[in-house]
Order: sequence, then C-alpha cells, then structure tokens
Amino acid sequence: MDSQNKRFEFVPFTTQVLQRKVFPREGEIKLGERLKALDNHAGSRYYLIGINEDIGPQANHGKSGSLGAFDSFLDYFLNIQSNEHLAGDNICVLGQVNQMYSHADVEASRLMVEELDNFVLQILNEYLPEDAVPIVIGGGHNNAYPLIKWSFQKLSHPINVINIDPHADLRPLEGRHSGNPFSYAISEGMLNKYHVMGLHQSYNSQYILDELRTKECVYSFFEDYVRGESFSKDLERFFESVSQREYGIDLDLDAIENMPTSAITPSGISIQQARKYICKMGNSPKVQYFHLPEAAPVAVDKLKYLVGKTLSYFVSDFIKMNMQAVNHKK
Repeated sequence: MDSQNKRFEFVPFTTQVLQRKVFPREGEIKLGERLKALDNHAGSRYYLIGINEDIGPQANHGKSGSLGAFDSFLDYFLNIQSNEHLAGDNICVLGQVNQMYSHADVEASRLMVEELDNFVLQILNEYLPEDAVPIVIGGGHNNAYPLIKWSFQKLSHPINVINIDPHADLRPLEGRHSGNPFSYAISEGMLNKYHVMGLHQSYNSQYILDELRTKECVYSFFEDYVRGESFSKDLERFFESVSQREYGIDLDLDAIENMPTSAITPSGISIQQARKYICKMGNSPKVQYFHLPEAAPVAVDKLKYLVGKTLSYFVSDFIKMNMQAVNHKK
C-alpha cells in the first residue's frame, strides 16, 4: 500500500514475519508468540504501528535520523515474557510506514509531510476498529497531527493532549513539519486543550511562550523540577486537567537525558520519570492514542539496544496501566 504520490509505503506484518524475530526458549512463552498480526488481529485493542521517516524533522530545519526505532523496539518487545502481567493476546503488530524518498528542499519536504499526514490517517481508518488504541512508534513529532485528527473524526469532538517534551511544537502555520503538529490541530478545532510538561526554557522562543499563554495551554518547565518542584505532584495536576475529556498521550524521546534522538539532550528527565509519566497518564479509559516519536537509534549504532529496550518498557507499561483502567471501568 502506497501513499498518494508513492513517497511512503505501508508494509503490514504477518504472524510469520513476527515469528522470525522471536527467540523461543523451552519452558517460557515470549510475547511475540502470543500477540497478533494483521492476518489474525480479531479481538485486539492495542495496535502497534511503526513510522520509519525523518522528513518531518528535516522539514523543521532539523537533523535527519529519526529512523529505525520500530525495528529496535520489536527486537526487545517480542522477546519479553508473556505472563500474568502482560499476556499479549490483545496486542496487534499492524505494520510499518516507510519513507521512500527524501528532499533537501524545505518546501518540498513540507509537502511530503502533508502527504504523510493523509497516509497515516488513511491507515488508521482502514485497519483499526473503533475501540482500538493505536501505539505509534518512530518518526518525527509531526505524526501527532494525524493521530489527533483520527481521534477527532472518530469522536466528533475535540480531544485533549498531554505531551512531555523540551519543545512545545507550537511553531507557526508555515507548512507541515515536526515543530507544528499541535499548532495545526488547535487551528483546525481538533485539539481542545494542550498540556506539555518539562519544556526547556532556552529552547522555546518568545513567540512559542506567547502562544502557550494565548492558547491557554497547561505547561511546566524542566527547570522547575531542577529547582525542586515535585515532578510527581505535577503528574497529578496534569492528569486531573487532561482527563476531563478523551485525550492522547505523547512522549517525545528528546525529553529523556542522553537518549539517542533527533535532538539529543544532556539534561532531561530520566527513564524512570518517563515511566512514571506513562503509568499515570495511561491509567484511564479515555486514552485515544499513545505516541513515541523522535528516537534515532541509527544516530548512535552501539546504543540501538538502549532505544529498543526503553521503548519496550514504555509500551508494556502503557498497555498494563491502560488495561487496568479499562477493566476497572467494566
């Protein structure tokens, strides 16, 4: 399946393809032996989709490299244990979007991002049942926009979003790229209230800070936590606000200290703090999607394991907590 101008392709995964990545061991059941693929996805609630592109960051005058995250993730996720904590039988590994071409020209890149927006939305509409929760891994933060749009169209009303990110991604409406998914979603009436934790004061322009106030966003700065503010208390505060209605969860891997990403940072939240964020925000039946963009394992080859294993922890944390919330509601 190709996008309109064939700049992107979608490769569905089959059970046979997934089994090749599993390393079985006698007396154990690996998650990859239990979860589903497109050829047998009935009964799934969580749909894993990889997006292998870096045109979004490039269209934002950023570096290339937000590629390979999904492959790194699958190497670990498929080989964790299937047990009473996470069996895997309600998880479908749907497939991966691959970028086929790249452009040095910024304007051409932004047109490609629009094509990708439409393609991701098409995939969500064609393959996911109405009650599904997509978990999208890899690519730039530009892919938050089609996730918000899919949720908005499904619900027929705007959603809230919670993000943890050094950058607010509220850049001007200047053509689509990784720095303005939330700007476009707000301008089109699809995003009700935007929440973003852990912004870095020195990496958001005065324009962005003014936009945060004008658009009545809920936000905090990473420097607040450095100076002693409680991260845990802020998790409670943000959760209380975002969960007033259906919402999406974003976690930009750029936020994590020394994580190989398209904009790696020497000062950021820890992996443990990120897991606490996921567990808190994921613990609600109102969650519409979970988005993990910007990882760049290809940027530091020897650290591919760090990206893959970290993403595996994040996804398993989210599914466990969200299942708990959904089952409690029943």
